[in-house]
Amino acid sequence: MNKSQICQLLPHSGTMCLIDEIVLWDKEMLLAKTMSHTDLKNPLSHESSLNSIHGVEYAAQAMALHSALMKSAEKEQTESRGYLASVKNIKILQEYLFKKQYDDLTPLFIKVFVLMAGSQGFTYQFEILKNDKVYISGKITIFLL
Repeated sequence: MNKSQICQLLPHSGTMCLIDEIVLWDKEMLLAKTMSHTDLKNPLSHESSLNSIHGVEYAAQAMALHSALMKSAEKEQTESRGYLASVKNIKILQEYLFKKQYDDLTPLFIKVFVLMAGSQGFTYQFEILKNDKVYISGKITIFLL
């Protein structure tokens, strides 16, 4: 699945579509890959750096992708809007996902794991990694309307 196809599954467009590639997925998890954290036009970056707290948005987009792929696989036709309900148990282990003057061009990997999914919402555990090192992790709950 290419970036254009990924962006069609998300409510974001242009540079706000942060995920470049789906590496693998099944009914319980999704692993995505991106280089958008190194893009100087990344709308979340500040002074050519991207703070790790923005990993929450990367994780939320990976969750939305997983949910859309699951709906497609189950041939579910209902459309719903997701709203961020809570972000919990955040652990920031590295201050920046990318810091221009110090960082190399290494991809980010976004792992999301389903904890609960239903018709009214879903909860996922997530990790954002670079060079096999966790930069931020936590839990996100989305309500569907």
